[in-house]
Amino acid sequence: VTAYTTAQTYESQVNKVQIFVFGSDGAINFYQNLDEDDIPVPFNNHAQVYASGRKHCDGSDYDDVTYNNESGTTTQDEHNYENGYCTFCHEMQLGEDGYFYINDQEGWEVFAQAHNGGKSNLNVKLNTDLEITQKLNDGYCGIFDGQGHTITLNMNNSASRDALFDCLGGKGVIRNLIVAGSVYGSESTHDEVAGICAWNYGIIDRCHNMAQATENNCTMGCAGICTKNYGTIINCWNSGKITSSESSSGGIVSKNYGIIKNCYNSGEISGNEACGIANSSPGPTLVNC
Repeated sequence: VTAYTTAQTYESQVNKVQIFVFGSDGAINFYQNLDEDDIPVPFNNHAQVYASGRKHCDGSDYDDVTYNNESGTTTQDEHNYENGYCTFCHEMQLGEDGYFYINDQEGWEVFAQAHNGGKSNLNVKLNTDLEITQKLNDGYCGIFDGQGHTITLNMNNSASRDALFDCLGGKGVIRNLIVAGSVYGSESTHDEVAGICAWNYGIIDRCHNMAQATENNCTMGCAGICTKNYGTIINCWNSGKITSSESSSGGIVSKNYGIIKNCYNSGEISGNEACGIANSSPGPTLVNC
């Protein structure tokens, strides 16, 4: 028999949908006659469950926590923050400016886990160089400030769109970031390869791609900064080698539908259709490039 004191505890065992049906966090939403009920129920004619013992900082139990229908007292550990996150549960500690500071490799993993779990609008400042093998999922909408640090990529067919960021949303900003290493895609004809992000709907400012981007037997685009730009790219440059066997390739973008301003390329560009800035630009603006 498993006992639950609140909806919040039950949520960790089941899912959020049931919490929304039966009540909000912090209320007594589930009851259980421990001697009779096999599972918690949302009916208040059953008994309330009390816990006694010590809980971790995230509310999970130590092994010695017990449950009964009479009374109970619990204590809960404080978060142990080091380098901006709790060492036990990875709760993020934001700075006074509202940013999460990435100070080490595990800090990146904490950020990536939070973003890929749905927190897509986190504001982040990078305080160290990193090595990354997996991209961030689609739809980053926060401000990512690299503060001049370098992220070295080692990505090989990680997804249908291979880049550090999958897609930068309309409210997203990536700035002051250097990307090095290599990105390689050949998984399907729909693969796209870039250094910073695959698709951009936001703002990319003062970023430098040094990474080698290589596409083999793909047709969707290969570029230094991003494959498709629907937003704004400003003050960026590429020095990485961009190579594509089938698709169009560009030093800054493969296809531009937005604004590119004050950008330049010094890297070697080769492919079926190759260009220093943008292979194709049906979009509104190329300025001072």
